[in-house]
Amino acid sequence: CDREIFYESSNALFVDSPLKFYSQIIYRAITGWLKNKGYDVF
Repeated sequence: CDREIFYESSNALFVDSPLKFYSQIIYRAITGWLKNKGYDVF
């Protein structure tokens, strides 16, 4: 995992709405997982 992602997500929690906050985490997690698996889809 990249620490920068967690720091950005922590900052987003106070700036953006919770829904957008969680959607960003899910999006980054999915894209990161796909890239780690070799599927650069997004």
